[in-house]
Amino acid sequence: MIPPPIVLARGEVRVWYTRLAGLSEGEFAACRAILAAEEIERADRFRFESDRRASIAGRALARGALARCGGASPEAWVFALNE
Repeated sequence: MIPPPIVLARGEVRVWYTRLAGLSEGEFAACRAILAAEEIERADRFRFESDRRASIAGRALARGALARCGGASPEAWVFALNE
């Protein structure tokens, strides 16, 4: 079931969080599945597995929040990095 979109009032701020410890393998796979290849490659460069998982979960959370507020699927968001 897809949750309904969230409409923010002017000046409204929402805080989103997720639980990193104890993510099941299925939850982690779902997070990883919505990321772009570049995001996965960047996360896979972390030395420690806990950091890789935190990076992937955090990016998935950001994509999910944008999807709820912005009307596009989590996979549709495109991010650009620069110096």
